[in-house]
Amino acid sequence: MKGTPSHLSILEALPEEVSPSGTLILGGEALVGEVLDGWRSAHPGVTVFNAYGPTEATVNCLEYRLAPGEPTPSGPVP
Repeated sequence: MKGTPSHLSILEALPEEVSPSGTLILGGEALVGEVLDGWRSAHPGVTVFNAYGPTEATVNCLEYRLAPGEPTPSGPVP
């Protein structure tokens, strides 16, 4: 699933079966570890990518991978 960090609060409010079970790609705005940490605690097996790229082309140029079990960084996620 691909979305913005603002979508995390929506995902937390929806039933479990609609949350991604493999990979979650977030981009389009700054991602802060404290916002991500709660969602990751509830979904420890999901790989999360913080993606950056020009929105005009919707292409990821850079990404930071958080593997399952890896601690969530505090503050801005690289």
